Amino acid sequence: MRRRGVLAALAASMGGMASLPTGTLATTQDSLGVNITETSSPVTGGEYLQVVVSVGNGATYEVTNTLELLDSSDTLLDSREVTLPGEATEIVTLGYVTYETQFDVTFPITVRSAGDADSTDVTVNAIDPDAGLGVSIAETLDPVTGGDYLEVQVSVGNDEPHEVTDTIQLLDSSDTVLDSREMTLYGESTKYTALGWETYPVTSTVEFPVTVRSSEDRDSEQVTVYGTG
Repeated sequence: MRRRGVLAALAASMGGMASLPTGTLATTQDSLGVNITETSSPVTGGEYLQVVVSVGNGATYEVTNTLELLDSSDTLLDSREVTLPGEATEIVTLGYVTYETQFDVTFPITVRSAGDADSTDVTVNAIDPDAGLGVSIAETLDPVTGGDYLEVQVSVGNDEPHEVTDTIQLLDSSDTVLDSREMTLYGESTKYTALGWETYPVTSTVEFPVTVRSSEDRDSEQVTVYGTG
């Protein structure tokens, strides 16, 4: 750093005519310009926040910079190396998966290059702490003979953008719990699971509804159990 300062002072005293080694002085001419043009805000906590950036090179030669996406505490959220030919412009997308929050929050995010920066406010909305999973009976492996195991295949879905945990129950026609399973699904995902129970021996063939239930959804289907008499 001292050598750089001495050389720069020498150049100034000689009217800028001093010859400096290549790369001795860094200039803002080597920086790409950045401008945030759009964000996907507001999002719910746990969702991906997208930031669209217009990047420009005002120099007549090729320039490479690393673009950084930062939060209000200068924590690095995303980055991307961008190379542009002289006097060129490009649209670049940065982003990150937001944190789940119990309150709506608004805060600034910043996109920064080697010598330029642009900021804008974004909003992350609170998650629904009481959210449940959706359920739908996909298939019942009936008819079965009384005393045999009857399996119910269930499609379980999470429509929320954040992770949800719920208990899925299999019930008979009197709402007696026959089987249950706790499930955790990532945001906007679907899984299949199987519930079931050993049916009671019956002398005559019977048909009755079984129900699959979560904390906020339910689905029913008729099943048949053959008599053994």
